[in-house]
Order: sequence, then structure tokens, then C-alpha cells
Amino acid sequence: MTLRAPYCTLTNLALSLALCLAASTSAQAICRSVWSYSAHDSATSNPGLAPINLHAEYLQPAGSVLATANLSVARNARVDPEELAYECLPEDGPFYEYFATNGSDPLSGQRPIADMPGYYHSPWPDVGLRLIHNQSGQAFSRFWQRRPIQGDYNRHSGRVEFRARHFSDVTLELVKLGASAGSGAPDEGLYQHARASGYIAFQGAGLGAGLSPGCDSASGCGGQRQNWTAAIGLGNAVHINRHSSCEVRAATPLVDLGQLSAAQLQQGGARLAHFNIDIECSNAGARSAISQAQVAFLAPPHNRQALTRHYPQQLDPSGNARVLLSSGYGQSPNIAGGVGIQLLDRQQNPLVLVAGDSCGGDRTAPTCSAALSPQPGWYPLAQHFQNVLQEQRGLSRYSGQFSARLIPLAPRVSPGRVESSITVLVRLP
Repeated sequence: MTLRAPYCTLTNLALSLALCLAASTSAQAICRSVWSYSAHDSATSNPGLAPINLHAEYLQPAGSVLATANLSVARNARVDPEELAYECLPEDGPFYEYFATNGSDPLSGQRPIADMPGYYHSPWPDVGLRLIHNQSGQAFSRFWQRRPIQGDYNRHSGRVEFRARHFSDVTLELVKLGASAGSGAPDEGLYQHARASGYIAFQGAGLGAGLSPGCDSASGCGGQRQNWTAAIGLGNAVHINRHSSCEVRAATPLVDLGQLSAAQLQQGGARLAHFNIDIECSNAGARSAISQAQVAFLAPPHNRQALTRHYPQQLDPSGNARVLLSSGYGQSPNIAGGVGIQLLDRQQNPLVLVAGDSCGGDRTAPTCSAALSPQPGWYPLAQHFQNVLQEQRGLSRYSGQFSARLIPLAPRVSPGRVESSITVLVRLP
């Protein structure tokens, strides 16, 4: 009897100690946020979108994509992709990444757009916003969605580490809505609604406990935002303009000059070929801008090079061309020599062609800037085009009639093929 009592006592002590150790281990098995990021409304990053110009609905129908941007969690939080965000013990799982729009705000993800799944109203009545969770391909909605997420196991600490790179990128998309989609004045200017449009959150033991699939973000489910992974928004980062704009809507695709012998051409023979150009302008902004619209005919880059080499007298002091040479001029025996194409307006006045490399890819270059008008090669839309459709639904249509003809450039013309192309540009101040 006396020998068995201590044995029982030792067994109970050992069992109690084991239970205490187990309880201590369980208490430590809680995920924790490591980084300092907090998903409040001002913790959004600039998506880097260029200014957006909205046009009349006819030129820019409902559903037109206005802008897209790809945002990573690292960029949104302004940290390195390897930044450690959360760490957990393996038994803290399963681990999830949740995402939803800001369902508590009518202009940031609360009001879905009818017949456009995944799109929500923004502060601009005719602009909708959609967020895409790239890893799952799902559009954000007011109702929380989730996907399993795996971190990196650290053998030294025995913990699972979740870094910024483990979370999905998000595609942000702005789309044009019909005039009847929203209400209120069609605002423009800087996006100043300082509320996040969507959120990403992490769930593991101790974090994101209130999150559940299908829970309406408008109800506030999800716990504390300071522990969430990202707040995605456009505050003070996107600029909307509603300026007048024009575009070339149609043009005669092929202008056939027919056949003309070298002898006929040298003796003054000529053949005119007519072509039309249709331009449509949106009166989204001040109408006076359309009255100042200008049109230019852009020659291909090789044209000035060939003229500089063979007929420099056909270049004006600005480097613009008075004629078009055939593509491959001087390089192929099949190309006619000593002949060029001249463009004429409706009154048969010769037109100057803007050099093809004057603008390049930069439409703000001096020769493409309306602020420096008048410039050689740029012609007033109102003088060379007829208004064939007065304003309807914010739209005006203009049509211009022009001609092309072959002219000799040298005393001797050699037979061959003549072909070239032009690009029509329209600019507004």
C-alpha cells in the first residue's frame, strides 16, 4: 500500500504536466500579422492609369473598356514581393485568401450594374468598375469569395510564412456605361472618392475569423480591416476628361489611278481619281473645340527619305512633302521612275503631306500639337469637309472629297508600277 501511493501520484503528475504542455502549445498556435500594412481606405496604390477621355455614346458605346491595370499586393502595399506578411504554425490551417468589393459604400462596390455581372457603379454615373482576382479568374463581388493559399514552410522556425507574393494579383477595369445607367451630373476631373473599391483578406487561426464564403461585405463581416491584406482603390489616382474628340470613321480604301503611258504623262496627260474621307466628332466637351479641328495627310516615313535623295525640291522648308513617291522608289526596276502622286482638295488645290516621322509615336510632338497651329500640312476641318450630319446624340459627321493624280517629276519618265499610302490624322486643341 505504501509503495503504490507515490507511484500513482507520480503518474498523475506526469499526466498533468503533459496536459499543461499541450495547452501551452495550443495557445501559441495562432497566426499573426508581421508587416505594418493596414487595409484602410487611404492605403491604396496608384494603378498608373493615363487620363481617360469620355466620348459621345455613338463613338464610345456602352461596354467599351476605358482602362485596365494590374495590381499586385506588393505594389499596393508599397513593399517588396518577399515582404513577410503573416506567419502561422502548420496546425493553424487551413489557410485562405478572401476577396470582395467594398459593399458598404454605394460608389465603391455596393451597387451592381444591371446586366453586367461583376461590374459596380463608381462616382462617375457612366463609368463602371470591375476587379478580377487573377489567380481564380473570379470577379470581385459584395459577397466574400475565397481560395486556398499555401505559404512557405520555414524549417528553422517551424512556421508557415506568407509573403506578399503569395497573394493574387488583381486586374482593375473601367468600362463605359450607357447614359441611362447612372444618375446625376456627368462629373469629370480627378477621382477623389477616398474609399477602397475592394479588399483582399487572409484567414488562418486567429486572423480573419469572421470571414465566410458568401457573407455580404455590406454587413461588415470579416473582422478588423487592419489585419487584411489589401485595400484596392482609385482615390486621387485616375483623371476623367470629357473633351470633344474626332476620329476618321471611313475612307476610300483603294484609289485606282488606272493606266497612263509615260509619253502621255510627259505630254501633260493626267487622270484624276477621287476619294472620300468621313470624320465623326463627339461634342462631349466644348463645341468650339470641334470648330478648331484640323486634318493632316501623313506620308509614310520612306517618302521623305526618297524625296530627299531624288527630288529634294519636292520638300517644303518644314520637311513636308508635296508629292508621294511609290513604295520602293529607286530600289526596284518594277517601280515607275520620274513620277509621283499629288493630292488635291475639292477645289483642286495641291495639298502638303506631313512627313511620316514628324509625329512618330508621340502625338504631343510639335508638328502634331494643335497649340502651335497654323502649321504647314494641317488643314481646318471646317474648310475642307462638309458637315453632313448636324449634332445628334452628341455626334457630328463631316465628309471631305479629295483627288489624286500622277505628275511627272523629271524630264524622263520610266514605266512601271506606282503605289503608296497615306494616313489621315485629326487633332483638336
